[in-house]
Amino acid sequence: MTRPKSRSIAAIAKAVVKFEDKGRALKYINKLIGVIDKMPDEYNKLRSIAAITYSQSKIGLFSDLIQNIKNILMERDRYLSYIIYNMFKSGDKKYFKKLISECSYYISSRYATIGILFYLYKDQRKDLSDIIVDLIQ
Repeated sequence: MTRPKSRSIAAIAKAVVKFEDKGRALKYINKLIGVIDKMPDEYNKLRSIAAITYSQSKIGLFSDLIQNIKNILMERDRYLSYIIYNMFKSGDKKYFKKLISECSYYISSRYATIGILFYLYKDQRKDLSDIIVDLIQ
């Protein structure tokens, strides 16, 4: 019974991304979080949190997102890759830097982060390459 609820939450979170008014989007996201808090099934609760966090990254609600990232326990590497990419696309550096350490634990998000760092710091690519090679060896 709760599975359709988590799918509905994910669909609503995805639709909220298309709102032009961030305030309206935030209002819906907060309502969804309230619904998630009342869900008894942990599996669906965690999937719903991941969907909302991804939507927050698309909208640019990074301060709220940082808190929710701690609650993503399933498919964390996949979500982190998308989230860090959305942060990069929006031009956010403040929260991007906070997320770098989280991304270092997973190979896919690690590669996404490295690619973004190479793009952001074009003039320091050689130094970045040296650091990465040292970390790998």
